[in-house]
Amino acid sequence: MKLETVKKYLHMDEDITEDDEILQGFMAEAQRRIEVLGKVYDDTDPIMRSYVMMFCKQSYEGRMDALMTAALQSKLDIIELSDSYEAVSS
Repeated sequence: MKLETVKKYLHMDEDITEDDEILQGFMAEAQRRIEVLGKVYDDTDPIMRSYVMMFCKQSYEGRMDALMTAALQSKLDIIELSDSYEAVSS
């Protein structure tokens, strides 16, 4: 996923780059959380992309409200339980 996609989702100006490294860290963490489930991150999958963007939003804005937390967990559950996602090779 491109940094510009996340910044657009967060309604951030693309020209402001001071938090780019932080956002890239959040993106990498979200992708690692998917891989911890034993699934390969697929940037073309809408559920995985949505999870990464929502994770970045929650992490960047520093809010941990119950609805967002439940929505993030729901997406991870779908990814983890679905056989349609490629497993991480050992």
